[in-house]
Formats: sequence, structure tokens, C-alpha cells
Amino acid sequence: MGSEPSPSGSATLLPRVQSSLELGGRLRDALHAGPTQRSIWVTDLVDPRIAYFRSVAPVEPSADITARREGGRTAHDRIERLLAAPEHRELRVGWDGIIGRIDLLFDRPTELKSTARLPEVDRLAESRPAFIEQLGAYCALLERPEGRLLLVEATEGTPPTVRAIDCDFSDLPGLRSALAKSASELRTALERKDPAELPRCAWFHRGCEFEEARICPCTGNEPVGRAPARERLKRIEANSAVAEEVETRLRAPPLPVEDEPLRLYSELLYPRQTYFERIGAPRRPAGRFVGTDLWRRVRDAMEVALAPGLDERRSKEGEPTEAVTCYLGEPLLLKVTRARYRTPPELLPNRMPHYFVDLGLRAGALGVGGGWIVLAYEHPEAAGPPVEVLRVEFPDASDLGSRLRALCERLHGALQRKDPSGLPPCPEWKFTECPYRDICGEPSGVPSAASASER
Repeated sequence: MGSEPSPSGSATLLPRVQSSLELGGRLRDALHAGPTQRSIWVTDLVDPRIAYFRSVAPVEPSADITARREGGRTAHDRIERLLAAPEHRELRVGWDGIIGRIDLLFDRPTELKSTARLPEVDRLAESRPAFIEQLGAYCALLERPEGRLLLVEATEGTPPTVRAIDCDFSDLPGLRSALAKSASELRTALERKDPAELPRCAWFHRGCEFEEARICPCTGNEPVGRAPARERLKRIEANSAVAEEVETRLRAPPLPVEDEPLRLYSELLYPRQTYFERIGAPRRPAGRFVGTDLWRRVRDAMEVALAPGLDERRSKEGEPTEAVTCYLGEPLLLKVTRARYRTPPELLPNRMPHYFVDLGLRAGALGVGGGWIVLAYEHPEAAGPPVEVLRVEFPDASDLGSRLRALCERLHGALQRKDPSGLPPCPEWKFTECPYRDICGEPSGVPSAASASER
């Protein structure tokens, strides 16, 4: 990529970069082990047939599905922020190769769900079976029999209504065994590239993107899946006191868009694009979606090779709100490159500066001075490694946090002024795919003289 500008608009960091031969070897061994060794997420087990097709044949969801999912994520993030501090949100847990991310964790695991219509408590197991199965899995992974569902009904112009439902599960060892069996079946299906033995898809004839894309061979006559959590549900009961408390918090006036905390670190990497996303500017049509199978395979291998050192942490400043994947307490990034020739580690900060700006922002958010980059090559050289682990140490570690805060303030200031002119443009390679390039005011995708002088 040559000497492209730093995507964040700040001076390019010049960290010390070394290849970790030991970790790289472990990761390559796990990568070659294949799907039978991959880690499985709890959400995969809720509907393993969907998880199978998502892994082997990803498709671009429709604009309606994308908008609905994005709206749901935004509402979900806001609710979590109103209910809990960062250390109680999005907690990562795991057991025997099964991984989960719990929305809220205080005295019990709590799963948060937004819904267009609140289901009746006495019919929840029939009308929303996935809710019970997901919560039960989290209880089993944590070895805590008591869990809670927070169901939020929110429509535009109407105050949110909340239903809090407490659930107790029995026989947690048996539930863990059932989860392990389901995970093994999914791994086997992925290894054989055959979903025939996986249970019936809950989304058959209900808007499944894989069915609409004519990718899946589902008929609706597949075997009915097990219900390990529902079979062990010994109590389900509405908790009106908790529901009222949550409703009170959620009915607080929302923050204006310029004050809403940033959600993703990529919003700071490409602030002009973030500006137009936040103000709801019209987008150019998206290009054809191409799934990256290598990214998913390396991610799965990381869960095996780097356990138990993996966890997730959040910014000490509370912004961005995105969870940061960490290894041994420091941020870890997974990057896939199409470069045909391996770049020596010491040259990477100049060749791929955006990787290190991204990692530096996350290190600053966590108050640490280093991190890790897992770099996978889609077209590795004949004698080169397909993936390597890089150890990164920043020479100006004490300044990383202030850099992060300055970038946040700059973006919030542009939103308050309703003027993006002070934000740096995207790098040229990013500009070519930007959905707002027709209206952003930087048609070349190259810094203006003024913005260049600021660097």
C-alpha cells in the first residue's frame, strides 16, 4: 500500500514488531487440524443448520435484513449501556470448546432481547424456544442454575415496555454434556461438508437468507432438534420489580447523535465515513459481498491455539463501546491480507499503517503498551507461512490513551458542528469502496493541503 496516510489522521505509530515463532506454530497446527477442532459459539448451537451455512456459504443479507440487524444492534448497545457498567457487559465465557458472550452478568447471567411483541411468560418456551436454550447454555457454562431474560418491546414513538423473566435450570452437568454433543455434531457436519444430520432450521420458510439464495437443501422435514435447556427448565417466573426498574432507566431521554458514544474502533479509523453514517446520509449501493473463509478458519483456530489466554475487555474511558479481543491482557487483531509477498515484520508499520493505528487505539483504550496481530495470507508464498503471530510494542505507550481521546473529541466536535471538513479523508484504498464518496467532499480520497499540513 506504499506510503498511504494514517487512516486516523494522526501520525503513524512506529512500534517495534517481531514475529512470535512459538505462537505462530501453535496457530498453524490448529489451523491444519480442521473443523473437528474448531470452537463453537452458543449462538451456533441454538440453530446449528444456520451456523453451518453461515460458515460454508456466507451470503450478503438483504438491505431490509441489514437495516433491521443494525437497528437491533444499536438498540441493544444503548440498553446495555443504560443498565450496566462496562465490566458487567458482554462477558465472554467458555467450556470444552464451547464459547458464549453473556449480555449482562451481575448475580446471574442475563440475556437481553429486543422484540416487536412481548411473549406471554407461560408460553415463552413454545413461542421463543431459542431464548430459553441460549440462556440455559450460559447458565451451564457458568455453572449457575439461575438466569434471567430481559425482553424489551420498543416501537418508534412509544415508551419501551420490559418483561423480566427469571429461569432456574436443573442438571447443569447433563446440560453441558448435551451442548458438547451438539457441538460435536456441528463440527462433524463442517468436516464432511454435509448438514444432513443437523436438526431442522427454525427459519425455514421464514425469511432465511440461505433459503432465498437457494444455497441450502432444506425441505422442512429434517429431524427435530433437542431441547436440552427446556427439558431442564424447572422454574420460569415474571419478575415485575426488575421489569419496572429497567423500564425506568430505558425511558430516560436518548442522547443526541453527537453525544452518543462511539461503538466501533473502525469509526475512529475512518471518521469521515462515520460522520455520514451517523447523520443518516444516503449510501451508494453496496458491491457484491464476498465472504472470507480464511478469516473464519483462522478465528476458529485461534480459539484452540491461544486458549486459555483469550478474553475480551472494554475501554476504561467507556468509548468506543466495542469489546476488545485480548491475549494475555493485551489487544489482539486478526487481519487477512491479499498481499502476494510476505512483508518482514519490521517493515509492516510503513506498509500497513492502519493495522497499527487500530491496534494502538485499542491498547490506549485498555491502558497497555502493546498487543498482538494475527496476520493471515490469502495467497501465501510457496515457502512462506499462511499465518503468523506478531508481537507489537509501542514506543509511546503513555500517549496512546490521549490519542484515542483526541480522536473521539474530534469526531464528536464535527457532529456537533454538523461539519465534516475538519476530519481527515479515508486513505485512497478505502475511498474506492466508500458508500458516501459522492457527497463527502473529498473526491480524490487524498488529504487536502490543509489536512496534510496538520500531520
